[in-house]
Amino acid sequence: MQSNKGVVVRTVVEGTPAYLADVLPDDIIIAVDGNAVLGQAELSRLLTERAGREVTLTVYRNGTQRPIAVKLN
Repeated sequence: MQSNKGVVVRTVVEGTPAYLADVLPDDIIIAVDGNAVLGQAELSRLLTERAGREVTLTVYRNGTQRPIAVKLN
């Protein structure tokens, strides 16, 4: 995994869509619906564009990639 790609999750607030979907601190979000995430601004844009829908985050956790479905508000 290259360290210059993705966004590291620092905290997850209880009750948020990320919390409910089991996104964890230190996960690295590397894609949203298959679109690569190269930084925080891009992640914010991709999530804002999909507000109210379910998205699939690809996260890097403990050495493996995994998909996580998240229902956005």
